[in-house]
Amino acid sequence: MVLGIIKDENEYAQALERIEALMAGGLDYAGERELELLGHLVDKYEQENYPIDYPDPISAIKHRMEDLGLRQKDLATIIGSHSKVSEVLSKKRRLSLSMIRALHKHLGIPAEVLLEEEPPGVPDEEPDIDWQRFPLREIVRRGWVTHIQRNVQEHAEEIVRRLYSLAGGQWAPNGPSLVFRQGGYRGRSADAYALQAWLLTIMAKARAFDQYCDQPLGEYRVDHLTQENLSGLVRLSKAGEEGPRLAMNYLAELGIKLVFERHFQRTYLDGACTVLDSETPVIGMTIRNDRIDAFWFTLLHELAHLQLHITSEQRLIFDEDIQNIVDEKEQEASNFAATVIVPEHVWKEHPARISARKVDIEDLARQLDVHPALIAGRVRFERNNYKLLHSMVGYGEIRPFCEQIGLFYPVRNMERI
Repeated sequence: MVLGIIKDENEYAQALERIEALMAGGLDYAGERELELLGHLVDKYEQENYPIDYPDPISAIKHRMEDLGLRQKDLATIIGSHSKVSEVLSKKRRLSLSMIRALHKHLGIPAEVLLEEEPPGVPDEEPDIDWQRFPLREIVRRGWVTHIQRNVQEHAEEIVRRLYSLAGGQWAPNGPSLVFRQGGYRGRSADAYALQAWLLTIMAKARAFDQYCDQPLGEYRVDHLTQENLSGLVRLSKAGEEGPRLAMNYLAELGIKLVFERHFQRTYLDGACTVLDSETPVIGMTIRNDRIDAFWFTLLHELAHLQLHITSEQRLIFDEDIQNIVDEKEQEASNFAATVIVPEHVWKEHPARISARKVDIEDLARQLDVHPALIAGRVRFERNNYKLLHSMVGYGEIRPFCEQIGLFYPVRNMERI
C-alpha cells in the first residue's frame, strides 16, 4: 500500500491488514521502518476518530473506595461533609477542582479520569487567589453558566479559569491583575476581583468578535484615527439609540473591536482600551451612564487613549468615573474627545456655549452634523450643572436598545468547565 495520512475507514482497515501481514512474517530493515510508520499513522487516525472514553468519575471513586475498604464517612475527611459526599456519590453535586485535587492525592485516582479529559490535568493551586471573591453570582445571573446553579462558590475556580481561558490564556496570577489603576467613586474603592472579571469578559468577547459583528474586521493601522475618520464616527451619533451598533461596525472596518459588557457591582467603570496579542485594539464599554452624550464622549475618550497612550509597555487603560479622576492622561483623553466632537474654535465662537438655549444647541448640532445631546453634554460639563438640559442628553435611550439587539451578548462556551 502507499504510505500516507489515513483519510477514511477503508484506508484504516487496509493499514491494519498491512500491519498484521508485516508482523506475521520476518521483518527486514525496510519492513521495520514501514511497520513503525504505519503504527504512527494508525495512532493518529485513532486519536482523531476514536477518542478515549474515560470511565465515569463517580464509578471510579466507588471502585477505589471498594478497593481500599473505605466508607462514605471516610470520604468526608477528604472532600467535605457527609451530606456533600452523599450528593457527590449520587451525582447530585458536581466535583469541584478542590475535590478532584483531594481525591487524586488521597485515593490515587488519575486526574484525567476525574476531569474526564486529556492532560494537562488538574492545574496547580494558586494560594494567593481567593477565587470566591470574583463576582460569581453575577456571572451566573448573566447566563454565562447555566449548568451550575447550586453551590456556585464551590466551583469558583473552574468558572474563573474557564473565563480566563476564553480570554486568551491559562491562568497567570501575576499577569493582568497588576495592570489595574485603582479608582473609586465618592470615597468607595473599586473591587479588583470584579474589575479583573470584567476585563476577562471583554477579552473573551473580543476573541469571539467575528461571531457577532456584521462588518468583517479590517486591518488596524496607527494612521486610521484621522480627523476625517473620527468625524465620520461622531456623525453616527445622529442615529440616536442605534449609535452603538453603527459605531461597532464602523470601527470594525478600521480594525478596532468595540465590545460591550455591563459593569459588575463594586466597580465604577465606564470603559477600557486594550490590545490583543495580535495587536488588534479592543475598546470595552459598560454604558454605566446611560446617556447619548456619555456614550459618545466615553467612546472617543477610549480612542484617544488608543492614539495617545497605548504602547507596547502600557497595553491597557481603564476609565473609572472619568469626572472624578484627576490624571494627566485622563485630561489629555478628555480634551481630545471634546475637540473631536466640537472643534475648539467653533465652540468659542458659537452662542450655544454662553446661552445654553435649546435653539442654539440644535443649531450647532446641525452645523457639526451630530446629535444635539453631544452639544448639551458639553454645556452641562463646562457649567458643572447636570440638572441643566436634562431632556436633551438622551437619558435611558442607549442601554435598553443595546440589550434588545444583543450587544450585551453572553460569553460563549463557558459551559465547558
